[in-house]
Amino acid sequence: MLRTNDFPKGINVIIFLLHKLIGLGTIENVLHFDDPKVQEFFSIINQNQFSFKIGFDSCSVPALINITRHININSLDTYESGH
Repeated sequence: MLRTNDFPKGINVIIFLLHKLIGLGTIENVLHFDDPKVQEFFSIINQNQFSFKIGFDSCSVPALINITRHININSLDTYESGH
């Protein structure tokens, strides 16, 4: 849907959450930083051609900083809570 910008009218925001390796998750489902799918995903995000806002969890910040070029770094909140 990102490739073709084929989202229903009226969408306000889409938030992407990273897959976490807990519960039923497996290492086989993990995409690595240099994976072409990851690079393509953030390249599409970098184009910033959407009529809605896009959000990410804070675990995506390293990819946003290192792959995208048109993201305002000041709009990123890198806060990660810890125990």
